[in-house]
Amino acid sequence: MDVCVTSDGFFYIPNSAAIDEIVAKVREGIYCTVLGPRYCQKSMLLSDIETRLEATGDEFCFLLDLEGLRTEPDSQFLGSFASQVEENMQGLGGISFPLSSGKVTDGLSLRRFLEECVTQLRGDLVLLIDHLERIRIGPLKSLLTALRSLHDAQGQDDPYRLVVVIATSLSVAELSLGPTSPFNIAHPVLIQDLTREQSERLIRQILEQKEIELTASGHRRCIEAIGGDRYLIPTLCHQCAQITAGKGRGEAAPHDVDEAIVWFLDVQADQYPPLQETIRALEASPAALIDVLKILEEGAVLGRDLQ
Repeated sequence: MDVCVTSDGFFYIPNSAAIDEIVAKVREGIYCTVLGPRYCQKSMLLSDIETRLEATGDEFCFLLDLEGLRTEPDSQFLGSFASQVEENMQGLGGISFPLSSGKVTDGLSLRRFLEECVTQLRGDLVLLIDHLERIRIGPLKSLLTALRSLHDAQGQDDPYRLVVVIATSLSVAELSLGPTSPFNIAHPVLIQDLTREQSERLIRQILEQKEIELTASGHRRCIEAIGGDRYLIPTLCHQCAQITAGKGRGEAAPHDVDEAIVWFLDVQADQYPPLQETIRALEASPAALIDVLKILEEGAVLGRDLQ
């Protein structure tokens, strides 16, 4: 798939495999959980899924960002969530809506509200819910429980269905996918790094836009340092281009790449969300920390030898 650019100039390669997988599951009526560290472009993935689904007009898609609800009092969270859905409903126009989001106060009333939405739309409704990790555990569990309740109440013969796709970070993986999670009926989709071919294409596109070329050795160093990280590639490429242009050159060499890496480690690394999440996860699990130290020491470890 070609390199795409957002309205604010951010280059990325759409996750076509995940898009195909999720769209297929949605059309079977299967809930999905998109899981990955922060900055792995889950939000872009949801937006691309919305675009794909809406292209056929077979479903109504509402993209809901929970970032704006993170400060809501627990007692008002479900009502505020319903309000986001209601705003999307009103945006469609010409829909009679007797059940107001203002009456949503608990999981049962949220379920009835969403059932009414599907009835009024006379079509399948897909909720694409982003940034679950920004919500406190209590209200988040209430939301997932209500969505699970609606899922269990829907039958194969129902003319229209609600389907939910949530995107969240590894920090709440246990709540969203664990054995005791109310949402463990969802199909998990793990965000993968870019392939080497995709990484090379993205690096080339970003630097061409900056009118900077990479030497062959510079290209190898870039791939070696960044791998397939969807966030680090554009971040370090932009910095490398800035460093190279500042020296009055149009070609970046390995030492320019190394300067960009040093900049990231000095300025960005301690605030880099995926690294922070990893540190918190290791702090919470001594066994995982022991496994990581063993892998670093030995280079490769069989799964059966891990904690």
